[in-house]
Amino acid sequence: MRINPIKNFKHLRFGNNKIDSYKRIKSSPPFCYIVKYEEYSPALLEGIIKFLQVFNFNFSVTEKYFKDELNSYIEEAEIYANVTIPSSLKSLLSCSIYNEYKKGTIRFGVFRGDLVEYLVVLLEKNKISKIYHEPKIRHKNKELIKKKFIGKNCLVDVVKVQSKGQLIKFIECKAQLDTHIKSLRKSNSTFQKKINYMNHIDKIIRTYTYDNNNFTKTEKIFATISDPKRALPSQFSDFKVINLLNLLEDKIDNGKFRLY
Repeated sequence: MRINPIKNFKHLRFGNNKIDSYKRIKSSPPFCYIVKYEEYSPALLEGIIKFLQVFNFNFSVTEKYFKDELNSYIEEAEIYANVTIPSSLKSLLSCSIYNEYKKGTIRFGVFRGDLVEYLVVLLEKNKISKIYHEPKIRHKNKELIKKKFIGKNCLVDVVKVQSKGQLIKFIECKAQLDTHIKSLRKSNSTFQKKINYMNHIDKIIRTYTYDNNNFTKTEKIFATISDPKRALPSQFSDFKVINLLNLLEDKIDNGKFRLY
């Protein structure tokens, strides 16, 4: 009788599909300002997220209205956090976000998607984990997923490896999750293929052990700006949905906020 050898987590290799993909996002405005002014980050992030949760970007508004609305949410968060954010910084942020908005609906949608990916990496990172952006995963030098799998090129946005393989989080970032849930009515939708990939890679990873006795645990997560109005179909009940505000609140521990 053939016994399958134990697959040890240390044999897995994670490598970002594009080395500079996340660097490109974080080095561009307004993302580059968040870490630079870390003492104001909680209030700034809360204000920006709450603004995007309610703002209907399909309607055209004036520059003044856009900036006034955004600043009102930042100022509300500023009061709650008991900090005084320099007016110059608020102006810098509102200008850079408005510049993305005025490029049109499609470009602003890309910006919102980049924001989700940026904040998931930023807020999930800690001392006992490694974060990968759209990584390809290998077992030693071989691709973990065979070429015949239909979702092979559907890479997950963020993969978090915690405590040397005890837990892995597969996090797919969707600014507007409702739209993607609706697309599941079509069996061949891009979102369905992404789910297929996440299920497949999740099943494989759970066959690995991190200490020869305990199997690696996994979580499949959709991160979004707002909680979706539509519920995920019952067959996807093992997926979690988190919004950016929840991640932000989890990052704040006893009133202290620290980015790694």
